[in-house]
Amino acid sequence: MDHRARHGLEDYLTDRLGGQATIRQLSRPSANGFSADTYILEVEVEQPRAVGPSDSGVEHLVVQAAPRTTGLFAHYDLGRSFRVQQALTPFAVPVAGMRWLCEDLSRLGVPFYVMDFVPGQIPPDRPPYHVEGWMYDRPGATRRAIWLAGIDAIGALHRVPIERFAFLAEGEQADPAGQRLDRWHRFGVELGADIDPALLAALERLDERRPAPGELRVHWGDAKLGNMIFGPDRVAAILDWELTGLSVGEEDLAHWMAVDWFLSTGIGHQRLDGLPGPGETIERYESVVDRPTDSVEWWFIFALVRMGLIFQRAAVQSRLRRGGGGSLRANAIVPHLDALLGGTTWAEYGGA
Repeated sequence: MDHRARHGLEDYLTDRLGGQATIRQLSRPSANGFSADTYILEVEVEQPRAVGPSDSGVEHLVVQAAPRTTGLFAHYDLGRSFRVQQALTPFAVPVAGMRWLCEDLSRLGVPFYVMDFVPGQIPPDRPPYHVEGWMYDRPGATRRAIWLAGIDAIGALHRVPIERFAFLAEGEQADPAGQRLDRWHRFGVELGADIDPALLAALERLDERRPAPGELRVHWGDAKLGNMIFGPDRVAAILDWELTGLSVGEEDLAHWMAVDWFLSTGIGHQRLDGLPGPGETIERYESVVDRPTDSVEWWFIFALVRMGLIFQRAAVQSRLRRGGGGSLRANAIVPHLDALLGGTTWAEYGGA
């Protein structure tokens, strides 16, 4: 964040907090994610004398802002992310306290929102928690409890009545699988000659076996361990709602397992002992939502193809930052697609 943007943010926080706000510390998380811009702030606020005896206070806040340069996605609807987390506050779903949404570009130059900082620990993606880090150092029983707490939180989200979330609806929303296939096909086609044809071919093969529509739930959109803050014995907050919407619950559940599979087996690492496999994971989820699941395997493969498309666009953007020349990085998802789409089940392929 440059000096001008920092000053604009201080002015904004001064207006909202009722006293002169000065950013004393500003940091950016680096272990996870590569979409929107996230800033962690420690803000000192000089309170008016009439407020009380204290001359100052400290606020710990997080700012989520749309990217200043070309991002992974063509459009970042931060208002949508803000509103869904705000709407979830009355329910038993762990989300950060939402403070303010700002769509006035004169402040930071991009839309942003402010939320409470939630203390806790996040399993890292880079390097994966299967390789090192605080979760790697925990005993197997603790890892299992962390995993199941995450599944419980996803289940709690999927139990929320969707009537209050009509603003998430997109068209008729009659066919979540078809809608996802169309959206991510467009995402890939936008890359032109830089798209790996194997990814588009995988979407076509998935379309041939598209599952029947199911009951809609509030859809997190980026379900993974690395998008949760964990307290000592619970999920303290679910993060990263850029892809939120309405879909079947199986989409979040399968994506959760697919990311974990990729961060371990998918890139040649041994999966951490203690983490439940797909059978126990699905059983736990079904017990929380009180219904059977359907088509989890289809959604698992779809999640990996979606991941591959995101990796492809990230590789294109990385090449542009390097000057636009040279070849793209190899896509780590593509070598797995033929096996997964050719009859090898995801459990056999490493999900167990």
